[in-house]
Parts: sequence; structure tokens; C-alpha cells
Amino acid sequence: MKKFGKALILVLLLVAVGGGGFILGNNMQAVPGASTEEQAADRRILKNINLYREAIQSDYLFPYKKEDLETGIYKGLFWGLKDPYSEYYTAEEYKRLMEDTTGKFAGVGLVITAGEDNLITVVSPIANTPAAKAGLQAGDKIVEVDGQAYAGKELQEATEHMRGKPKTSVELTVQRVINGKTQTSHVKLVREMIEVDTVIGKLMPDNIGYLQISSFEQVTAKDFKKEWEALEKQGAKKFIIDLRNNPGGLLTSCEEIADALLGKATIVTTVDNKGKKEASTSDETQYKEPLAVLANGGSASASEILLGALRDNKRAKSVGEKTFGKGIVQQIYPLGENGKDGGFKLTMAEYLTPNGEKIHGKGITPDIVVKAPEQAKGMGPDFLKEDPQLQRALQEVKGL
Repeated sequence: MKKFGKALILVLLLVAVGGGGFILGNNMQAVPGASTEEQAADRRILKNINLYREAIQSDYLFPYKKEDLETGIYKGLFWGLKDPYSEYYTAEEYKRLMEDTTGKFAGVGLVITAGEDNLITVVSPIANTPAAKAGLQAGDKIVEVDGQAYAGKELQEATEHMRGKPKTSVELTVQRVINGKTQTSHVKLVREMIEVDTVIGKLMPDNIGYLQISSFEQVTAKDFKKEWEALEKQGAKKFIIDLRNNPGGLLTSCEEIADALLGKATIVTTVDNKGKKEASTSDETQYKEPLAVLANGGSASASEILLGALRDNKRAKSVGEKTFGKGIVQQIYPLGENGKDGGFKLTMAEYLTPNGEKIHGKGITPDIVVKAPEQAKGMGPDFLKEDPQLQRALQEVKGL
């Protein structure tokens, strides 16, 4: 499988000076290709920041930490992009970010993002967690945590507030639009260790194997293959992959699963800010059984990539509702050895499905649209009678 990657060099011009202060270096090296106007703007920025620093150092009333000012400069640089997916992380924040890809953390089980309305928006609740059991849904807005208001730009702070020691409680103020009207509720949750089994397999009647992928983590591709082969041994002849409420995760894990399902084909294409296109492709088919795939409004990012690859290459019949629409590429960069000095995440490119369809802000509409009932107690094989989307997927895969 061919994968794409890029390198980025970020030059941070912050240098230490005597007395424990800091300045932005005046001996700034010109960025290759920068115009005269851009270089002049850089000099103006450095001059102004030094002016602000001197004013703070001279006249600010209250005590402050110089490292907090330094962190503020870095965070402000990324905040100015107005992109909720590009962000600077302190050393502690970077450590927590890396923990997220292991599938283990203590909290309430919500995947959230900063919405275009600058409100913290639920992408999806993680199955069988406090948030899912309390009925939180994709699209809900988290406006307060324990009575403290948070906006989208404070996503990291809100995330940290929602996490904590197991068996401690946290109250979320949630807004949800119902029949065109915004309703507010207060939801009290008890934190617990969230250990996500990202792939769950079950043999359904008529020898149909059901595989739910809840997110794409480090072990997901390996677990997917293990569950698929276990279902084959139990007699599965056809399969359904359930990506509903899957918020995404590691692209490499998604690509590995797509590579196991597709013949020689394009998985996804990226386009950078220069218009350069680069495709990730699969080599050969490992699993050839007939396939259907489920998705909904909580399916985002890597799950949309897998859905698009299976749909556009006509490998699977897709069923459900339009997906979330998070189709841009971020790359994570550690600062210092293994991120000991923090790190940052930067939007690098945009995803296109194999047919050239944009994902970001639009989502992907499945081949067969089936609405889910608002008051259903659950979904999946254990709630089959209340899950018309899974019922239709079963009907479709039987006919393949």
C-alpha cells in the first residue's frame, strides 16, 4: 500500500535572554520564498511583541509567569488561523493527546470538536460509556462543564475538565435542537475508565458477520482482521461493517483496513495548499466476501475515508445517513524528544474520495439513505428491531 506523507520545518524564533525574560530574536532568517512584504510584516510582528513584553514587564499589576506568556504566544499563533483542528500543545497537553490514540483514558466517553458556531460540538459518544448511556448524541452542544462556560476555542480546557478520576461526577449543560427549537438540559455523569474495544464482531443469522468499528486507534486494524477471520471460522459468508458514531482516529489504521478490503484501487486522495494531489492506494484484496457498510452523522474523518473508499470503488453497498463532514488532514509534530517540550497539530491538506468528492463541510451521503428513529434505545444486533438502518443493510447484503 502506498501512503502519503510530508515534512514541515517550523522555525520558532523565541530565544532566552538574561534575567529569565525572553525576546523574539531580531536576527530573523528570511523564510525561503517570502516576499519583501511578508518579511516586513514579520519584522513588524516581532517588534510589536517585544513592545508588549516590555510593557507587561514594566507596568503589569498582577504576578505572572513568563512561561505562560510564552505558551500564549504559541497558542495565539495557531488560534489566529481560525481553524479548530490546528493547535499548539504544552508538554502536558501533548502527553494527553498521545494517550488518546491508545484507546484508554478516564472520562465520560465523548468525542468533541469546535463547531463553526464556536460551540463545543459532540461528534459522537463512545459506545457503552457514561455519555452514550445518558443519551448524548452527535450534534449536541456542550456549553458548560460544572457550571463553567466554554466556547469552541477552549476545546482543550473543556476536555481536561471533563476528564478526571474514575467515580467522580461532572455535570454538562447540553443544548440540542429539536423540531427547530434549541432545548437546554443538565446531564450529570460519573467518570470511569474508558477502555475502548474499537472492533466488536458478532455472527448474525444467515451467516452474516457484523463488525462494529468505534474508532481508529493503534490496534484497530489488527483487531479488525482478527475479528473478521474469527467470524469466517464461525461460518460468515457476507459482512456488514458499522461505522456509525465512529469519529475517526488514525489514518494509517483506516488505510490498513481499506487495503485489506479493496483490490488495486485508490483509498483516498489529498490536495495541499499548492494544489498538489497525492493518492493513497491499496495493493491487493485480502477479504473478498460481499459487504455492506453503515454510517451516520457521527461518522467522521477516517471513518468517512473508509466509507468513501468502499462506496466509490463499488466494494460495498452503503446504508445510513449523511456523515459528519470532517475531511481535512492534520499532522502532529512533537517538539523536543518525544514531545517533551510539547507539540502542535497543523492542517496540511484536504481529503477527496476516490471519485474526487470533497468531504469537508459536506459529508458523504450513502447509497441508500435510511433515517434512524430519534427515540431508539440503541443500535446494532442487540437492538435490531429498533434499528432500521441495520435491517436495511442486512437486506442489501443478502442480495449481493
